[in-house]
Amino acid sequence: MQQMTTLLSRDLLNSIKSIRDMKKNYESEYIENELTHPWFKARTQLFLSILPQQKNLKILDYGCGTGNFLNALKNNGYCNLFGVEVSKNENFNKGSFREIQIRSSIPKDHKYDLILMMDVLEHIEDDCAIINILKSHLNPKGKLIISVPAYQFLWSKHDEDNMHYRRYCKKSLQRILNKCDLSITWIRYWNSLLFPFIAINRLINKNINNEQNIKNSFLSKIVFIILRVESFLLPQICFPFGLSVIASCTNE
Repeated sequence: MQQMTTLLSRDLLNSIKSIRDMKKNYESEYIENELTHPWFKARTQLFLSILPQQKNLKILDYGCGTGNFLNALKNNGYCNLFGVEVSKNENFNKGSFREIQIRSSIPKDHKYDLILMMDVLEHIEDDCAIINILKSHLNPKGKLIISVPAYQFLWSKHDEDNMHYRRYCKKSLQRILNKCDLSITWIRYWNSLLFPFIAINRLINKNINNEQNIKNSFLSKIVFIILRVESFLLPQICFPFGLSVIASCTNE
């Protein structure tokens, strides 16, 4: 997709140069994996565990895709939910999803207590511009929780299929959030225990995307358990590396 759907105004639209969709032949596989892949399942559980427990918070999932995480929030008692998915990919839902409104843009006057951006920032060319826009939609003391893929040296066909612009490290994400005058509560690497195995695989097989499908159900369960253990340890241990960077920040 060459340009994002209008968010606030034409001026803001011009400040976000473009957003990249996944390749069409990768899209249906991605949607299926959202429900079955251990990484997606573990990420859902991780985000549910780190969210504030006030169920009446006004929450926006920006780049919500099919709306699966919004549905997980609803099933866990959250009731004031909104989604934005700017992708024009036909398999991504627009309209109503189990009583949750998914739009193609943020209504101009809407403010939220919590905005989630789960592995979306890397698809947007002007990352600072979109964070500033999302910040403008946060209530005072509102939170932005964001996750991104880690380490540019791990760039591979996986990133090309997902149409990423870049990968991040903790320092580079921190620098962008500070530039946007957001107060960082915490920032951590995640998917650290599996990092050596996946990093070696990516470095050896840069031109092969062989991580999306884990056909072996036993291996899938092992990966999920490892990620869940790490998620439990995340508040207590600051891992020195990982395949993802996750940050929580506040609009002071």
